[in-house]
Formats: sequence, structure tokens, C-alpha cells
Amino acid sequence: MVEKGKVDITRIFIFGLALAIVISSFYLIVDKYFERADILHKDGIVEIKRFGKKEWIVLTDDIRIGNGDVIKTGNSATVELELPGEAFIKVGENSLVKINEIGMVEITKRADNKIELLYGKVRAVVAPFVNNRSKFLIRDDEIFIGVRGTDFGVIRNIDEEWTQVLSLDGEISVGSMAKEVVVKADEKMSVTKDGKNFGTPTKLDKDFKKDFLIEMDFESLKVRDLIRDDLKDFETNSEPEKEIVEVEPIMPEGGKSYTVKPGDNLWKIAEELYGEGVKYPIAYDANREKIKDPNLIYPNQVIIIPPLRKE
Repeated sequence: MVEKGKVDITRIFIFGLALAIVISSFYLIVDKYFERADILHKDGIVEIKRFGKKEWIVLTDDIRIGNGDVIKTGNSATVELELPGEAFIKVGENSLVKINEIGMVEITKRADNKIELLYGKVRAVVAPFVNNRSKFLIRDDEIFIGVRGTDFGVIRNIDEEWTQVLSLDGEISVGSMAKEVVVKADEKMSVTKDGKNFGTPTKLDKDFKKDFLIEMDFESLKVRDLIRDDLKDFETNSEPEKEIVEVEPIMPEGGKSYTVKPGDNLWKIAEELYGEGVKYPIAYDANREKIKDPNLIYPNQVIIIPPLRKE
């Protein structure tokens, strides 16, 4: 005969184990559900319709964007967002985008981001996934575009019923219920009539690529550190050489000089020398005679790095 005390201990153990599983599952679901996207840069008036709401409100920098939210841009308005798992999107002007799903489970580092482009333009930059089960998808009514560590653009024209996909770096997978096509770097393809007519991937036209990069270039230094600077190559090749006369900035007391290396940007330099990339304006302000655009610095350029002020 089994003793009553042993039966009670077994039941308590089983109950405790089941409760731990339920709590862990609930934590994983809640952790992912409440994940949000942050605004990195915004130009012009951008509107948002929150999940479950009917009215549109102006998107401000303090709003964090979540599942089910819809973003609308007008003329000359754009917004850059950071999603969980080092994924970034730029919504072009006159575009409508719905956040179908965003989130990352911190324990497993599995990210799932699904964006719906209702019309307009989107550019996405996705860092290589830590968890190979992570997903990043941009879709319209009928097709999906899936990626793994790449830089690409999607353009959707609802009046003429076509979607165009262009791969700027890496490969993307364009598919529907019936077909799937791989588009390689520097290729583009079109899908028309409700996702049924798939075009053949073709070489990305140089002028078309240049126009897209100019219009959809990221302003955020955090994103620019992850992407190839193809636009700089276009500018170098298209503009005649000019004689540049530089005015040397005055070295502040306690400052030092720094020679820009390939791949550097002000965010990266500030992160290395100040410990925080967000402090890059200190270096920018001290070098305004040399640096006209904080997003454009060049290898072998010598800049000055002022000391941090004591707070």
C-alpha cells in the first residue's frame, strides 16, 4: 500500500511542474506580444492608427509602435523604424503600412516581424538572425517577401495592381501560395494581378537603383553602419572632381585628432571614443568646417575629437 505522504509529494511535484510550464509559456507569449518598434528618424507629418482605434493621430517621437498599428505618410513625409532583432524599415512618402506582427522572445532570441505594405514604398535592412527560426516578412494582399540578413526595397502600386521588389544586398524570397522565386543581389522583379503573374528576376537598372537609394536613403547612423554605401559610389562616379579647400578647426584643450578609417561613421567613432554612439553630435559640432553632413565622412579624413564635458 502506497503511503499517503508520498502520494501528496508526487502530486505537489507534478502540480508545481505544470504551473512552471504554464507561467513560462505565458511569459514567452506576453514578452513577445508587448514588443514595440522605436522611431529612429521622421520627416514631415506621419500619422498612425492604433490597433483597435478608428481615428488617425499624428505620430510623435514618444509613441512606440506595436502589433496591429497602421502608419500613413503623406507628401515629403517618411519615417524610419527599428524592429526587434536588428531589423529596420523606412516607409517612403505617400505610403500605407500595417504592422501585422513584431516581437522577439528574449530567452531564445527568436524574432518574428511581419509588415504589410498596402501601398507605396518600403526599404528594409535586416541583420543576420541569431536564431535560425527567426522570420522577417513584408507582404501585400497576395505575395510575401522573406529575407535573411539583407537590404531590399518593395514598391506597390494599387492602381495598376503591381508590386516590384528589388534586392540591394543579399537574397530575398518572393512567393505566393503557388510559386516562390529567389531574387539575388542587384536584381529586381515584378508581380502583377493579385500575385499570379511572376516576372523573371532581371538586373537592377543603375539609374533606377540610384533614384531609389536617393529617395529611400536612411538618415539614422545606426542603420547606415549596416548597409553598403552604394549611393556614395554613384556620387563619386557622377560628379567631376573639385578642388576642396578645408578650413582647419581649432583644437580644443584636451582634444585629439582622429583619422577616419574605412567603414567609420560618427556614431561608430563616438561609440569607440566616448563609449556611446549617441554622443556623436559632440564630434560633429567640433568639425562643422570639415563635415557638412554628419552622415558623410571619408577614409583618411582627419577630424578633431573634443573631450567630454563634465556633467
